[in-house]
Amino acid sequence: MKNRFRRLFSLFDNKEAKLSDYGVWVNNFWQWNLTWRRGFFSWEESQVCQLFEVVSNKSLALETENRWVWKGYESAEFSVKFAYGLLSRGMFEDVQLFLKD
Repeated sequence: MKNRFRRLFSLFDNKEAKLSDYGVWVNNFWQWNLTWRRGFFSWEESQVCQLFEVVSNKSLALETENRWVWKGYESAEFSVKFAYGLLSRGMFEDVQLFLKD
């Protein structure tokens, strides 16, 4: 998210926080609690909507082990060489964390 939403990331109160610091579990459901250094300019509001669209499509499960799942390109199976190539070219947007639904 830091790379995909750079402008919004720069507005976070605590850039060193873990994901668990940005929300709480309420009745077994995750509620986001993002805090910002200031309010948004009108042109930033669409980015905020995009951010919440991305995170609202992810399922978090209480007391479930986190894990990485490779969702590379359709034509590519996971390989260290392929992943390293994406990362070394700065294609971080193409590497995503998916949580099991």
